[in-house]
Amino acid sequence: MSELGTDVASDPHQPSITCELDPGIELRQRGYAVVPSTRIRLSPELRDGFPRFAASWDCLQPDRYLLTDEIHAAYRLRRYGHYLVPPSGTDIRALGNRDYYQQKSTNPLFGGVRRQFAGLTRETQKDPFLLALLRHATTQIAIASNTTARSWLVDVHQIRILGTADQPGAPAPEGPHQDGLEFISVHLIARHNAAGGRTSLHRGAEQLANAQLTQPLDSVYVNDAALLHYTEPITPAAGGTAVRDALLLGFRTAP
Repeated sequence: MSELGTDVASDPHQPSITCELDPGIELRQRGYAVVPSTRIRLSPELRDGFPRFAASWDCLQPDRYLLTDEIHAAYRLRRYGHYLVPPSGTDIRALGNRDYYQQKSTNPLFGGVRRQFAGLTRETQKDPFLLALLRHATTQIAIASNTTARSWLVDVHQIRILGTADQPGAPAPEGPHQDGLEFISVHLIARHNAAGGRTSLHRGAEQLANAQLTQPLDSVYVNDAALLHYTEPITPAAGGTAVRDALLLGFRTAP
């Protein structure tokens, strides 16, 4: 790697996230897995620490790349980080700030541009909840890829979408798309006063699933190389502003 990075988790006895389902197997078989939060189990430390992690969404920065000739609203706030997760899940390495790049063929709106987002805060970068979720999600990806020997490069996007009656908040203004990765996962953090925002998965013109993430940690895993994904805009359910906070993880095999 070109950056040495920082070890942020080396204790094998870290607080854990487990799931009553087998999302990795479902992901391997169907290309996606929808995981309700009711099937997710948190160790006591993580359950107590989740409110602190969720509060970090109040510190996101405007996504200035939405201010274009086609789009005139700063309704998306975000921070971005990048990690190396080894097969063991321990010694997770934060790789520091770097540009986020997608091909134009992958993202017709923002592809071909090396986007520079605000980095994760120091507190978020080493937050025990984030590290546990990285370990858990990467385990599912390893199961889906039918190997436990790979290290994974994981993009971490904290994203807040705001929607008003005059300006709906679009999580995916590019429409149904792929991110140019091997796998992705979406984990709801919070949702307030929001209508809409359903997440759909597609194979070509065929819609395979249409899920509404409503509770914290409702999650979706997707084989990004095989399927398209899309989340519809949100609008206020009862006046004021709609808010949807989500954590997006993107996975590619480390060289």
